Amino acid sequence: MSYRTLKSASNDFSLDYYEDLTQTKVKSEVKQSEINFQLEYTPNRKTVGYGVERMEVDNNYARLFLSYSQGLKGVLDSDFDYQKLQFYYRQPVLVGGFGRLFTTFETGKNIWYSSFRFNGYCSRKSILFYN
Repeated sequence: MSYRTLKSASNDFSLDYYEDLTQTKVKSEVKQSEINFQLEYTPNRKTVGYGVERMEVDNNYARLFLSYSQGLKGVLDSDFDYQKLQFYYRQPVLVGGFGRLFTTFETGKNIWYSSFRFNGYCSRKSILFYN
């Protein structure tokens, strides 16, 4: 579980958003509590050493990473409910005498359960999808 508080570090940039449907309450700080589950698979990875002294022998292995996060509105005064899914794949390719080319594919989906109006387009209890 993690907890973050976000607020603008500059007077030129604002995180302000309307907290209610009548657009009368403005909030400038975001509080975020979430639970995150991650899986990582690295086939053919070779390491030497033990514990904190472990080092990779070579970085010529694929990496697959899957992450799921759930926002928890109300936990530690958190502001939002959401779900986030992320997938990451990296595959090194040996390119003859040139070296290695690291190809990467990453995709994800955010689903926000909102009870506020975002830029005036969403109604109460709407679901917002972001890519």
